[in-house]
Amino acid sequence: MAQAPGQHDPVPGRRYRGAMDGIRLVASDLDGTLLLPDETVSERTRAALAAARAAGITVVLVSGRQPRSLGPIAERIGVGGIAICANGALVWDLDTGTMVDATPLAAELAARLVHALRDAIPGVLFAVELEGGFGREPGWAEDLTAVRPEALEADALELITGPVIKLLVRHPTLAFAELAERARQAVGDDAVATWDSTPPWSWPSATCPTTWPCCSGRELPWRWPTPPRRSLTPPTR
Repeated sequence: MAQAPGQHDPVPGRRYRGAMDGIRLVASDLDGTLLLPDETVSERTRAALAAARAAGITVVLVSGRQPRSLGPIAERIGVGGIAICANGALVWDLDTGTMVDATPLAAELAARLVHALRDAIPGVLFAVELEGGFGREPGWAEDLTAVRPEALEADALELITGPVIKLLVRHPTLAFAELAERARQAVGDDAVATWDSTPPWSWPSATCPTTWPCCSGRELPWRWPTPPRRSLTPPTR
């Protein structure tokens, strides 16, 4: 007998099963896609994720967030396994809390990018995501609604003491679109310019050029449990 409209479905995720035939992997962004503004997921999305797992589909979170931010969210929404973090610079195992692969900016390259960006964008401010933590320049946190109290604070060139996961830039007065375009031109082919929308801020950032299976045949040092045949975007909100 057909289920009446609005009636509770006793089999969670049943309506998604037909759409999942032949799918091996689901990769989803978080902020503005999978997550609600309070960093939770809707019941509809939770049911879809549960149905995907029940069907043996690998669910992969893909985010600009660092593992320290992504981990608690993944646990809250019930997703484990492999996650792609920091705009592709890190591959992280959510179950073990360990890094699977990393493609950071070499310290020498990061320092060169700082000089290039300062020449192209006078007054630019920097923050850096390092393998061991977060650092920012004086003035970076002014007029921001939230800061990381544990962050190091120094000149960008002093903060770059090793490989850099992400090099972030902001400007106190320049419009975002102009800042983003100048940053893109300044980094050229030395790095990948992305736009970080992690709440509560938005700014350009640079990471090492990273190639994924969807856009190149380059062999990666890790493998998914089963190669994807086609992809599915989970329901938003």
